[in-house]
Amino acid sequence: MTYLRVVEAGCDLQTEKTTCWEKVRKKIDLKSARMPICTGYENISSRYISALAYPVEVSLFPKPVTKTIAGPVKCWPVD
Repeated sequence: MTYLRVVEAGCDLQTEKTTCWEKVRKKIDLKSARMPICTGYENISSRYISALAYPVEVSLFPKPVTKTIAGPVKCWPVD
């Protein structure tokens, strides 16, 4: 089964860009080296924690295993 997992980045991908992206990539083992273009920051002028959606694949048998796979990564500010 594959789906987009949504997590809180713990930093602001809009204002902290590369520094935040490197932390997030290492933390959740993202395969993509390209930072996503975040949406929803148009009317926000202060720092906002980002949410991130990235593709994962889950195998349920014989034992549940979840792994990050290549694919689109999306981000937006947490409400």
